[in-house]
Amino acid sequence: MPTFPWTRLLHDRTPIYLSTEEPHWFVPTSAADALLAPLAAGFSPNGDSRLPGLLARLPKVRPLDYAGRSAHLDL
Repeated sequence: MPTFPWTRLLHDRTPIYLSTEEPHWFVPTSAADALLAPLAAGFSPNGDSRLPGLLARLPKVRPLDYAGRSAHLDL
């Protein structure tokens, strides 16, 4: 399975997931957080049949294509 592209943060005991690549974020339900928290911590999926459907509903995160500053500088 590819790397989970979301970072889990807590604010006043509320989980917030931030995209590692794009400006996306979401606050899951407690049931969704129970499925996602292990992935965010780096563990393998637990085989729960609800997980693929939940992951399909998340925004698609595309890795950034960053060629460095040289592509934008005229020297």
